[in-house]
Amino acid sequence: MALDFSSVALESTEAKGGYGIGLQIGQQFNSR
Repeated sequence: MALDFSSVALESTEAKGGYGIGLQIGQQFNSR
């Protein structure tokens, strides 16, 4: 699950060009 989400998030961040935002989202999900 985490790996799958990471892959999707990475693609989404790359498309949006916001790596920092992706990292923040990942941290929030990790906190949960």
